[in-house]
Amino acid sequence: MNDIIGVAAATIALRGLINQGKASLAAAHPQGPDAFDAAIDAISIALADFAKATRPESDDPSEKAAIAAIDQQALAAMQAFRLAGFADSVSAISARNARLDAILATLESQSATNEGTASKLRLTSLSAAIEAMTEAVASAKALGKTLKTDNPEEAAIQRDIAKLVDAFAALRTKVAAVNV
Repeated sequence: MNDIIGVAAATIALRGLINQGKASLAAAHPQGPDAFDAAIDAISIALADFAKATRPESDDPSEKAAIAAIDQQALAAMQAFRLAGFADSVSAISARNARLDAILATLESQSATNEGTASKLRLTSLSAAIEAMTEAVASAKALGKTLKTDNPEEAAIQRDIAKLVDAFAALRTKVAAVNV
């Protein structure tokens, strides 16, 4: 970059660079993060070169101070462009995280559905076994009624059969409820 001499020339050049930087970023943003980062790098280099190229017209301390202030504004603009890039990156990362959270929620929901289906499939063979045992339990219940309650041994067997029938009925109800 050629030397930029004087406060007026530096002010005009800096405004031009800042407007050029804004336009470059606006044009690069839709092209994706790589183009956006390249535009930020280009404007940052241009602003740093600008700060190196400015010179006062004279040795007047107030003009030197004004040029230094303009250079500081160029460096501040460079930092602002960089921060805009970081903010854009953070926004993009947040958006990706939100998409990942949505995908995770969908997967967890599908996983729960699959687990429920698998559970029902596992219970299918158990249901078949319970149905096969139903007749045997009914026969045991009928035979238990033929036992004499005045005989302590037969009464104990009758109570055990009643417990078995109750436990079997509870198991059958639980399996039927889960296997719906």
